[in-house]
Amino acid sequence: MTAQPLPLPDACLAALAAVEADPLDPGPMATTHLKACTACAEARVFFLAQEDSPEALAPAGYFEHLPGRLLRKLPARP
Repeated sequence: MTAQPLPLPDACLAALAAVEADPLDPGPMATTHLKACTACAEARVFFLAQEDSPEALAPAGYFEHLPGRLLRKLPARP
């Protein structure tokens, strides 16, 4: 085992930079990557969760893709 973190792939670096610039609309290339890379998709959700906003911020379709057992635990959305 190494004490240093593993380097991120270039595709992940580009997608995360796009998410940092505009987390709700990172662009088509980043969106394609986010659909395939679970780690980057989760990082996007965590990034959105830190934003100060009166409403819950989440990527389009995020809540629709959650399993029913999780949806039952969330408060009702308007």
